[in-house]
Amino acid sequence: MTDKIRKIDPENHIVGFLINLFANYGGKKVFGHLQTSKISGSQRPVTSSLRGSSVSPRGVKMITRTVSKNPRTTQGDLVNDLQRSGTKVTKPTISNTLRRQGLKSCSARRVRLLKPVHVQGRLKFAREHLDDPEED
Repeated sequence: MTDKIRKIDPENHIVGFLINLFANYGGKKVFGHLQTSKISGSQRPVTSSLRGSSVSPRGVKMITRTVSKNPRTTQGDLVNDLQRSGTKVTKPTISNTLRRQGLKSCSARRVRLLKPVHVQGRLKFAREHLDDPEED
């Protein structure tokens, strides 16, 4: 098999398909992992899977805008919004998209205020211990 591959001209644009043919791989498996550089003519491995994103740039903007306006938006709400516009996505896709945009999921936006009951309890405790001697 390697002798057949060595005989193939590396500048040939169908090199990946020929490797698939000789190696009995299905589809464009090897062609997706080999990319010919136009400048040097050498082949280099491709780090990504070459699969496009399932969310369009417009969808990413819509997700980012929605979450920025209302941080309490759930992933299910975003999935339903995108489904209405014709894009089928999953909750993990939404989470990954938000993380790529710098919006981390499950992060507290502010410290919650104390309820009036807790404020009264703290004041009561402070008044009771107002005259306690200081300890070093």
